[in-house]
Amino acid sequence: MIDYHLHLWPHSRRDTPVSIEVISRYVHEASEKGVVEIALTEHLFRFRQADAVLRGFWKSDSNVQLAREMESYWNRHALADLDQYVEAVQEAKAAGLPVILGLEVDYYPDQMDIVADLLKGYPFDVLLGSVHWLGAWGFDDIDSDLVMAEWEIRDIE
Repeated sequence: MIDYHLHLWPHSRRDTPVSIEVISRYVHEASEKGVVEIALTEHLFRFRQADAVLRGFWKSDSNVQLAREMESYWNRHALADLDQYVEAVQEAKAAGLPVILGLEVDYYPDQMDIVADLLKGYPFDVLLGSVHWLGAWGFDDIDSDLVMAEWEIRDIE
């Protein structure tokens, strides 16, 4: 069995340094559960390098409250260093750990060229496409009452 969607940081701990020791613990836990290979696919938006080029995509949303909530969410999460993440995973791979270097990359309307430019210099094995927000509505931020209330006023379309 393989797992190609794994995050190193739980949402409650956003700034834990990535190291081969941390990755080894994940590999050990996975192995105990019969998983023979894992792809580390941390969210792109959690890295300062993404923050530098993507910050503020939510500002064009007409819902000012959601835009503020999105900015707060982003500020709490965009703390890690992409270079350190890549180096740690590469070190784990070199040590023989069964890991794949990846990222989970959200869709940013009209900014995917910027995302591609940011990522092209890195040796990723896999990139997962994802959607976690529509405009400023970060629809899976379950800790936000404001965000969760939007589910009651929006339809599937």
